[in-house]
Amino acid sequence: MQLSIPIFEGFGRTCQIRNAQTLVEAIQAQLAEVENRSRVRLAANLGRLGFWTLK
Repeated sequence: MQLSIPIFEGFGRTCQIRNAQTLVEAIQAQLAEVENRSRVRLAANLGRLGFWTLK
């Protein structure tokens, strides 16, 4: 039986983690943009329906 344990991975795992973190941040930014656009559209549609003038 032989066991092989890499001593140095060449920063491969560190690079993978950074890439994953960057991807998460990009997706979070996209989500925030979609949420903001949805809020704006909702407010515009409520305005067209006269929601803001109802009491």
